[in-house]
Amino acid sequence: MAESAYGCGSNRFVEKILQQDLEMSIKVTEKNMQVKEIYELFRQRLELYDKALLLPLHESHKALLTFKKAEVCMDLKMFKFKRDLLRDLNELADRIEKIEGQLIDK
Repeated sequence: MAESAYGCGSNRFVEKILQQDLEMSIKVTEKNMQVKEIYELFRQRLELYDKALLLPLHESHKALLTFKKAEVCMDLKMFKFKRDLLRDLNELADRIEKIEGQLIDK
């Protein structure tokens, strides 16, 4: 009986964690959100999983939370990659415009 009560409590706790993470991940997609705010949300999401994984949970729940934390890490890396790629493309476009201007002036 204690095992099922432990599992039931673990289930509810994990559901709450996943719900909080979902709410924060939705905020990341809002328009006009500052980059600093987005990084802060990613930090909060990772911290949520870090704290949850310190608690005594059922092994399957720990595995799920570890997987979800890895997903957040991947989302963060993709966000950073997209920002860096956009910056690089903008720099490349500026260079092309500058070269075109130089060629026209000749």
